[in-house]
Amino acid sequence: MIRGTDGHRALKPLVSILLTNDCHDFDDIPVDSIIDTIYTAHAASVTFAVLAAVCAAGLIRNHPFVDGNKRIGFMAAYMFLDLNGATLEADEVSATAMTLSLAASEVEEDDYARWLTESIQIA
Repeated sequence: MIRGTDGHRALKPLVSILLTNDCHDFDDIPVDSIIDTIYTAHAASVTFAVLAAVCAAGLIRNHPFVDGNKRIGFMAAYMFLDLNGATLEADEVSATAMTLSLAASEVEEDDYARWLTESIQIA
């Protein structure tokens, strides 16, 4: 298991793996920007839900892939929560609606984090 110094799983390997895509020029992907944003939030001692929301928003809004950015952003948040002992209990309709709203800037990261907080069970 890879863990950060304060118990959070390391984020860089997860984001880097998610952003590795043979169909896209890796040099064009703002990996450092996404990771810096996540680590800045992480350093502020925020919740897992906030970190997951920051990760999802970074992937969704930066469009690093030709296709699938919303799916990958949602799954990055889902996997981050899972790796840290939280289970997302939201139904498919709610998850789709919130992720599409985040992508369309109809909700902000804090709204998405609030929804994640209300939708998770900590093991």
